[in-house]
Amino acid sequence: MTEPLTYERLTELRRLAAGERTPPGQAISALARSAEEDPPRAVTVNVDHLLSQALRSENGRTRALAEKIHTLAADLAHRVQTEYQARRQRLDAEVTALEQQLAEARARIQSLDRDATPPQTDTTITKPAPHRGGRSQVDAAAVRAWAATNGYQVKPIGRIPTHIVEAWREATIRTQT
Repeated sequence: MTEPLTYERLTELRRLAAGERTPPGQAISALARSAEEDPPRAVTVNVDHLLSQALRSENGRTRALAEKIHTLAADLAHRVQTEYQARRQRLDAEVTALEQQLAEARARIQSLDRDATPPQTDTTITKPAPHRGGRSQVDAAAVRAWAATNGYQVKPIGRIPTHIVEAWREATIRTQT
């Protein structure tokens, strides 16, 4: 992390930019002396103002540095703008995809609501008591055929899961009433 720009450091930089040379020992002792007397203060620098001054400098090296900084700043601004636009496009595409998914889900809900038949209040559906032990009292072939037709996966032999038998019973009770 860089230290804040102090008034003394800014003054030293301005002298250097103007081409003035300060003996190394004198600059250090002046900065050390001012640091002992008064702690460094952060200075807000207007970069545009600083660059415009440097571009008008009589010192060629200062002008060249200012031009380089100006070019780098323009490149940085362009890069930041490009990154923002790319992020914005990705987020806009994500929002569009999510809105499409939401519209599809809402359409499925409407289709479900439109195709669903409301339960009849005058018909009472009673569940048969579950079968306990022994062989099943249902026609296994009929249950397997119904399950396959209605999207259930049932093995061709062996025990039929209880939830499938119960679903078959409910479906056959509804068709009989």
